[in-house]
Amino acid sequence: MTNRELERRIRRAVNSATPDIYEHIASDSAFQEEREIGMESRKTVKRTAKKRGWMIGGAAAACAAVFIACFGLFQLMQVNSGAVDAIVSIDVNPSVELSINKEDKVIHAKALNADAGKILDGMKLEQVDLNVAVNAIIGSMLKYGYLDDLANAVLVSVENGDETRSSALKKQISEDIAAMLEQNNQSVTLLNQNITSDEQLMEFAKKHGISYGKALFIYQIAQKDNSLVMDQLAGMSISRLCNLVNTKGILLDDFVEIDDDDDHPLLSGRQYIGEEKAREIALQKVPGATVVSVKLDREGMTAEYELKLKKGQMGYEVEIDALTGAVTDYEEKPVQSTEQDDDDDIDEPDDDASVSAPPVSEKLITAEQAKAVAAAKLPGGVFVEFKLEKDDGVWKYEGEIKQGKTEAEFEINAQTAAVIKWDVEQDD
Repeated sequence: MTNRELERRIRRAVNSATPDIYEHIASDSAFQEEREIGMESRKTVKRTAKKRGWMIGGAAAACAAVFIACFGLFQLMQVNSGAVDAIVSIDVNPSVELSINKEDKVIHAKALNADAGKILDGMKLEQVDLNVAVNAIIGSMLKYGYLDDLANAVLVSVENGDETRSSALKKQISEDIAAMLEQNNQSVTLLNQNITSDEQLMEFAKKHGISYGKALFIYQIAQKDNSLVMDQLAGMSISRLCNLVNTKGILLDDFVEIDDDDDHPLLSGRQYIGEEKAREIALQKVPGATVVSVKLDREGMTAEYELKLKKGQMGYEVEIDALTGAVTDYEEKPVQSTEQDDDDDIDEPDDDASVSAPPVSEKLITAEQAKAVAAAKLPGGVFVEFKLEKDDGVWKYEGEIKQGKTEAEFEINAQTAAVIKWDVEQDD
C-alpha cells in the first residue's frame, strides 16, 4: 500500500467519525515517521534505478569506445597495408616495377615494356611477399631466356626516403636474385642504386617504356661521355649497357654499387662470341645460305658482327651483338648481280626512298662538332636526343640536351654551325 493510499483511507475514516480531527492525526509523530520512511524508500528506489541505469549506460559507452577503437585500428591497418612505402624496379631488358608497403608486401606489379608484359603474364603478385615476387620474376626471366650466360646483368633500383630502408631492400633483393640464379647455375652481375625523383627523367622513362631507375642509370652513363645519346641507350639491355661502359672505359662506382660474379666481372672485359659463333647464328637465321663476308664493327656504342649472306637470288645482311649473340638487325633484298664489289657489298637495286644521309658533295660539320656547339651553351649537359635532318632544304642537327633541372631543345645549321634554335626550360 502506498503512502498516498494510506493517507486517503485515514482521511475517510476520520471524516466519518470526527471530521475536525484530521489535522491533528496528520500531525501525529507516528504518522509523520511512517510517511517519512515511505518517502525515503521511494528516493532509495529512484537512486538505485538511476545508478543501475548509469552503470548500464557506462558499460554500453565503454563497449562502444572499444568497438570504435578496434574499428579505427582495423581501418588504419587497412590504409597502411595499401600505402606505398617504396618502389622497386628490376631491369634486365624487361623492366618491372613493384610498389610495396612497409610489411614488404607487393601492392602493385607493373610491366613497363612488352618484354616485361611477357614476364608477368598470368602472375598475380598483389599481397605477395616481396622475396616471393622477386623469385617469380627472375624465374620467368630465366624461362624466357632474358637471363643466360651472355645476358647476365641485372639493375635493381629502390626509391624510398629512408636511406637505411633503401639499403636494406637493395641488399635483400640482390641476395634473393643471386640465390635464385645460383640455383639455376647462372652467374650474374648485380648493379644497385638508390633513386630520387626527377620530373624530366620520369617523362623520359615513360616515353621509352623503361623504369625510372634505368632512365637514371643511362643518364649517369651519358654524363660520363657526351658523345652518348640517351635515346640510343634507352633500348639497350643492361648487359649491353655494361658492355658499352666497358668499351668506353666508364667508371660506375660513384653512382651504383656493383656486385660482380667472379666468372663474369663487369669491368675486366668480356669475350666476344667470336666469328664462328656469329656465322652459326646467321645461318640459323637464313638456313642454306652462303656467308659472303663477316666484319666486326667496334664503332659506335656497341660491338657487332656484320655478316652478308646470299641464297639464290636473295641477299641478306645480318647484324649480331658481339657480346650477347642477339640479332640486332636483319635485311633481305633481291640481288641484281652475282658479283660483289671490293667491299663485299651485295649489289641491289637503287632505292628511291627519301635521302637518309647527305651526299658527299654536301660539306657539313660533323656530329661531334655540332655537339660541341650545344655543349658550349650548356656545359656538362647530357644529350637526350640527337639527329641529323633535312628541313626545307637545310641540313640541321636537332636534339635535346639536359643538365640538372635545365633542358634545352636545339637546332644547329649543319653547314655553318650556327645555332638556329635554342629553347631552354627549367624543371621545377
